[in-house]
Amino acid sequence: MTGVVPLFATLSTGTKPFGEALPATATTSAPSPWSPKIEAPAIDEAAQRAALDKAKRDAAEQGRADGMRETEVLRAKLKQLIGELEQSREVRAERYAEAIADAAVTAIEAWIGTYDRAALFQPIVRGWITAANDGAATARVNPADTAAMTAAIGDAPIRVEADAKIAAGDVELRGESLDTTHVWRDRLRELRDAIATAIEAAS
Repeated sequence: MTGVVPLFATLSTGTKPFGEALPATATTSAPSPWSPKIEAPAIDEAAQRAALDKAKRDAAEQGRADGMRETEVLRAKLKQLIGELEQSREVRAERYAEAIADAAVTAIEAWIGTYDRAALFQPIVRGWITAANDGAATARVNPADTAAMTAAIGDAPIRVEADAKIAAGDVELRGESLDTTHVWRDRLRELRDAIATAIEAAS
């Protein structure tokens, strides 16, 4: 027979292997329906309930602790604000007290400048006589106040001397057992402090 080629001779001449000639298809692995089944573990409901209860308690305790910390922070801020308010109130009260005391002392100082000098000196002289007991002394005053001091002394054994270094209204009394100096500037400063302190205490 002419034109007939043996099968094996045809397959062995430049053809692909049988496996390469088949088309390749991508597939995913899947368990075989004949494979042994893996049973899921049994659910422990009591353990789950206990774990859930513990998580709730932990969350509540954490929330309570966070709330307490925030409360302490707010309390500290409130305490600071109250302290600043009190300090501001004290500063205002102190300023008001000082202003009122200054006004009062200014009015008293003006009154002293216009008040009768003899009447002004009388309580000073009486207080000195009571403290010194013997009453014999020398009163030194400003030259403008000699007449007023003489009138305030009256019959007491006190000699009056003029001293231009002494401010008007001031008095120096010197005796054998007691020396005293009455300076209105110092007395008014003490009075101002006393007025301011009384106002601050009242407020």
